[in-house]
Amino acid sequence: MNKLLKSSIGLVALAQLSIAGIIIAPPPMAYSPLKEIGSQTSAQFNYLSFETDASETTGIGVGISHRIRKTEDTFHNMSFYYMNMSDDGSANMESGTDIYNASYQYGTNINPQLLGFVGGSLNYSAYWKEEGYGTSNYSDSYIDTLMYSATAGLQYEHDVSFGVLIPWVAMTYIIGGSSDLETIPYGNDPLGNPLQSSSSSSDIDSFGAYQLGFDVYFDAIATSLSSMYQSSDDGDLLSLSLSYNF
Repeated sequence: MNKLLKSSIGLVALAQLSIAGIIIAPPPMAYSPLKEIGSQTSAQFNYLSFETDASETTGIGVGISHRIRKTEDTFHNMSFYYMNMSDDGSANMESGTDIYNASYQYGTNINPQLLGFVGGSLNYSAYWKEEGYGTSNYSDSYIDTLMYSATAGLQYEHDVSFGVLIPWVAMTYIIGGSSDLETIPYGNDPLGNPLQSSSSSSDIDSFGAYQLGFDVYFDAIATSLSSMYQSSDDGDLLSLSLSYNF
């Protein structure tokens, strides 16, 4: 049960954090070409694939971000993202996660090219797992997780002929949160008695994670692209993120 709980928390954190050396797009602060006082909205599409020897996890997500520039040097950025993740583990096991994230960032231009930002986010996930499905005894598990985090970082914007190159660095710190686990077994024990359901709750300890990333913005299509591939002892990860400004 504890292993399942930790697995769910890990899947939630993978959406935006660096866990065990793995980094996932999108960046904490989406690039915006807005340089003057006003506002701009961007829509985002995210894809990720994380493969280990035992399983493969894929995720599809969408999001929207709205930036309000109050002065030439300061702005507010609000965003909301949703991602669905599914795990292809084995013939007798299915699982998936729905992840919702809302965040706010305050940004300022340290100089015309260097941008600093700080803010916070709220992350909720609903995880389900069917284990032993198709057998006489199997169980459904449900985990609801809520996490609070704070983020600070720097983003450098270098103009090129076709658009902008944007390397960035950030640190996200999980302030805390909680997770509720419910397990519903089906079938009977060796004595023929129906198996009993169980539930438990757990607090999430605080932890931090560093992120390094790189975006490319194309002026002709008003779209930025974030991509990353990494191979590690934990598995192979591919992550893509497209953000369209309108």
